[in-house]
Amino acid sequence: MSTETIIEQSTTTEALSPFRTRWGREFSPHEGNPDFVLSLARGLRVIEFLDGHPDGLTIAEISRHTALSRAAVRRLLITLQLLGYIEADVRKYRLRHGGLRRQA
Repeated sequence: MSTETIIEQSTTTEALSPFRTRWGREFSPHEGNPDFVLSLARGLRVIEFLDGHPDGLTIAEISRHTALSRAAVRRLLITLQLLGYIEADVRKYRLRHGGLRRQA
């Protein structure tokens, strides 16, 4: 494969949607670091965003703001809900009272 082809592929990859990249722009500096936990970073991004919205947000709203796929946001929200960090009301999710203090 020629250098020209590699550069062309690299440029094309950068133009793809952030949902199609593994790490996204925010976390890409940490890619390859075996001590960096990407799932935790994504979950914290969701928590930080919910912190400023006490009335709650839908999966689609969180997905748009965090640049995570709806499927990833859904899985993160379900996990956080099962652990007692957030609560759901029909379609909206919000942090539980007490913030990051886990509610059992």
